[in-house]
Amino acid sequence: MRSGLRTERLLLRPITLDTARRILGGRQVDVETWAPGYPPDDEIGLHRLLVDAHTEPAGWGPWQLLRTAGDDLVAVGGIGFLGSPDAHGEVEVGFGLVRSARGAGLAAEALVAMVGWATGHGAQVVYGTTTRDNLASQRTMLRAGLRPRTPHPATSSPPSRHARTRAGAGSGGSEMLRFVTGVGRPGRE
Repeated sequence: MRSGLRTERLLLRPITLDTARRILGGRQVDVETWAPGYPPDDEIGLHRLLVDAHTEPAGWGPWQLLRTAGDDLVAVGGIGFLGSPDAHGEVEVGFGLVRSARGAGLAAEALVAMVGWATGHGAQVVYGTTTRDNLASQRTMLRAGLRPRTPHPATSSPPSRHARTRAGAGSGGSEMLRFVTGVGRPGRE
């Protein structure tokens, strides 16, 4: 089994080109099994983008969420960044779980780990974007320590494709909200 970030109940591992190809081909990776509904459609789209780009994002791309149960690993969703931090040290994160894994705090647990990874690798601010009507996503970000910074600057530019896909696609024009956490930069948070 490959290494990754471990939490109390999860193993988070970066999606490599090989992993993305296997998932797109419907083949499980290493020793995991897949929860019903895995991989979700939005994950498939992200993996296709990675394969089409022929690049390894070195952690600043998608990660697979595996629930641990003894020696068993069950793929339950994904989390990841939309590239490396920008010139201000800011990076966007998105997350999603299959239906059967929701409501148990796994997304917040994963988000805490990813914020720690990002800040340990140079990010100053980690943020997530969701719609006003996606209360579950808002609660997840609050539990993980991100705080509202609203409204999202979507009035001047549209939210990223990742935010639309992962945090409330199909919500029909709902106002976008931004949740942020900052490290060591007063006024950036």
